[in-house]
Amino acid sequence: MRLTTKLSILALLALTVHAVAAGRKKKTPPPEPWQGTKTVVVLPVKNEAAEGGQELADRVGVALKQALSASRKFSVEGIHAFNPTIQRALKESRGISEQSVQTAITEPTLDNVRLVAQALKWDFVLEVTVKDYRVNATAAPIIADVTVNAVLYDVTTGQPFKHITTNGKGMPPRRKKNPTVEDAQANAIAEVVVKVVDEFLGRTPPPPPTPAEVKEGATVTEGAKK
Repeated sequence: MRLTTKLSILALLALTVHAVAAGRKKKTPPPEPWQGTKTVVVLPVKNEAAEGGQELADRVGVALKQALSASRKFSVEGIHAFNPTIQRALKESRGISEQSVQTAITEPTLDNVRLVAQALKWDFVLEVTVKDYRVNATAAPIIADVTVNAVLYDVTTGQPFKHITTNGKGMPPRRKKNPTVEDAQANAIAEVVVKVVDEFLGRTPPPPPTPAEVKEGATVTEGAKK
């Protein structure tokens, strides 16, 4: 074999190895949107879907607060009489009154909650609505799909910081005996709230699981988790 041919082959192999190695390198994660944590108040989740009722909305709300806290970029606050920050602010007369706090508790609208959050120098108010909820209970396995609309408001300006609509799909754990709609719903909710938080933080979703991972996983959700 001629020397030039050998060199060409070696060069091609080197380029191939370099390309494969580059493909295997982990991508640099995007910069975090802020340092430390930001305080957020989550308004009661509403359900505008035909199915699921307020129970579904409440489950989304609980899971969303957990996902926000787990991100370590949000500190979830609640407006209630036993919140020590609110108690201290009332005692020190720091821009809020018992009436404004009580109004925010009994009528937790964006305006009422923002008024208290602004006085306490909190950062965000999050408003979430379930827009669609579908379940295929006759499928094998059962499939649930939850779509939410989420708006993260800046407390200082009152303007949306981010506004997204996304969905999550879920199925019961593969090996669970007598799987239920609630199992599929729980996994759909778990997926959609992680998507919401990741979108707020600008995080890149991981790739979808491989067939082998889906087959072996104890909990299965469809599609890429965000």
